[in-house]
Amino acid sequence: MKRDGLSYHALRHTCGALLYQATRDIRAAQETLGHSNISTSAGYAHIVERGQARYTWQIPVELKK
Repeated sequence: MKRDGLSYHALRHTCGALLYQATRDIRAAQETLGHSNISTSAGYAHIVERGQARYTWQIPVELKK
């Protein structure tokens, strides 16, 4: 189901990624999201680690209003 262009799956995925990013605890993500297999939750760790390896994110950007 979508509401305002966001699916519940996308919000759940964001929650998992942000939870792992904040805690670095894959078991916490697994328990919170209710995954029976840890490998399902491990995908969130991969996303966060890959995102932090992007050097372009270190470039300061100033947004004008």
